[in-house]
Amino acid sequence: MIVNLVLPALFAIYLINGLVRLFRAYRQTRIKRNFFFSKPVKLVIRIVLILLIPILIIQALPLRLEYSFNEYPTVLGFIFSAMISLLWIIYIRKLDIYEQESWKHILLVFVLSCITIWLVFPITAAINNLGFELNGNPLNDFLYCVIAIGMVEELVKVIPVLIIIMNKRIINESYDYLFYASVSALGFAFVENILYINSSEMYSVIARLLVASVAHMTFTTTIYYGVLLAKFKYIRRPNPLVYLIFFLIASLAHGFYDFWLINEWASQYQGLTMLFFIVSMHIWFTMLNNGLNISQFYDRSIPLRIDKIKAYLIYSLLMIFMSAFLVVGLLHGKEAANTFFWSNVISFGYFFIYIIYSHNRFKIVKGYIAPIEATSNFLIPPIRREN
Repeated sequence: MIVNLVLPALFAIYLINGLVRLFRAYRQTRIKRNFFFSKPVKLVIRIVLILLIPILIIQALPLRLEYSFNEYPTVLGFIFSAMISLLWIIYIRKLDIYEQESWKHILLVFVLSCITIWLVFPITAAINNLGFELNGNPLNDFLYCVIAIGMVEELVKVIPVLIIIMNKRIINESYDYLFYASVSALGFAFVENILYINSSEMYSVIARLLVASVAHMTFTTTIYYGVLLAKFKYIRRPNPLVYLIFFLIASLAHGFYDFWLINEWASQYQGLTMLFFIVSMHIWFTMLNNGLNISQFYDRSIPLRIDKIKAYLIYSLLMIFMSAFLVVGLLHGKEAANTFFWSNVISFGYFFIYIIYSHNRFKIVKGYIAPIEATSNFLIPPIRREN
């Protein structure tokens, strides 16, 4: 499909643009020695080191390690799933610039979500016992994905935040609703990621890192974005109605996302899932930005250090990627590692770029609620920060 060609092409264009800008900066620098100590060059050097060291290690190994993945799948799945969850929790906490949440409250919601995920199985079993199951029919499978997957999973992810939402000492800021929604989603994804990483023998790590975990956060954040808008009277409708509408929107989005991955007929159009996911990320960033805009602790003197946040994401995402590359090489050999590297660069490279450059749209404007919409340029985030 054309999407499968466009996204890798856009990834290459952004990389080339970055190199061109670096070259221009070098030419425009009067004292060339100073150029090599500039922030962009230091960033590039660190990126190269993160990429190069694991590659050299794998290429230097004559053979893969002599034991089976089946001897320790749970350990590796747990470690990488924990790394993914921690990366994103630190990220959303870095955005929480006015009143950062306590780690004990974060851990509470995260653990509660790791527990409530197990409610999915009896609920799904009850639905299946009613004769409602996946059967390959597109309409049936779509409804199943929305109801038996989307609604069920979003329901259990909502519970941990509901448990603490009455404590005004914990949730006392607009951004907190979105923050703890994301933490709950990450607790759910943590358990799910262990299962997927184990079953795929490490090959699904990047998909879980860049797509699945972010998708879970996006869908659950949508529900509590509705709660936020209703609570602070940005929507003039009865609160229960608003909650229900946003829950249905999140469930529909979740089901739509899963449908194109599960149904055999729909799977041939997986490019639509990629586009839908990018739209979802765009909306998620907008919701987070709006949460900061209407913060009850807004302080003009506290800046949102986007450059530091972008650097954190670049280093962290790449380190998980290359750690997975290293483990795949140790387990399956250098050829498997090389395939893992290039297939993930082609499949998910643009998602990495999109996540990083989308921060150039972040702008805190006190009291402003940006509309939730996919603008004409949503697919191509700006190279430079927007003023």
